[in-house]
Amino acid sequence: MLDSDDLLEPGDTVLLRAHGVSEARKQELESRDIRVIDATCPRVTRAQKIISEHTSHGHRGIIIGDADHAEIRSILGHAKGPCTVVSDISEVGKVKESQAPFVVISQTTFDIYKIREILEALPLDPERDHIVKTICDATHKRQEAASELAKSVDVMFVVGGYHSANTRRLAQVCRRLNPLTFHIETADEIRRSLFPDAKTAGVTAGASTPSWVIQQVCDKLRKM
Repeated sequence: MLDSDDLLEPGDTVLLRAHGVSEARKQELESRDIRVIDATCPRVTRAQKIISEHTSHGHRGIIIGDADHAEIRSILGHAKGPCTVVSDISEVGKVKESQAPFVVISQTTFDIYKIREILEALPLDPERDHIVKTICDATHKRQEAASELAKSVDVMFVVGGYHSANTRRLAQVCRRLNPLTFHIETADEIRRSLFPDAKTAGVTAGASTPSWVIQQVCDKLRKM
């Protein structure tokens, strides 16, 4: 992890993470003769291009997602015109119909239910505005499957890092349907006292959670 550009020298190599960076940031590194390896997720790259293209042609960008997330910052860094980030239904009022036409995208790992809720509340016209699905298919399928599982069990466990955006989203999605949902990082956090009356348990995990960690959680639950 690069803590400061002061550590960089011409000829060094920088790997851009999956969330991407702004266009200006990438150009800055290249101008210093830094070798840039772009590992930005293809879906994030697509979202960056959509915002760049449509805002350069007069559309106002609406980005559904967490304003402070690195992916959102990288997308905003490719905009050629004004954009509004909407993180929650309570923020829909920031978007005025007088600002139309719009191009609308979402953070690739955002809560699919929040996206639907926000889209329904925005002042959009399908014939005027461009509404582009940018949610990751894997994220979408994972959240849908987790939702179905959460509805059918007494207690639900979502395994993954506390700082993982997609894992936190999974926990939020499951908690809507099953209040007895726990976001954990390891099997050591499981205590029978947390769910004394539960007879069935469901397990899902964030995209980057190691399979052996998931297996440990399942093994401990089976023993209970």
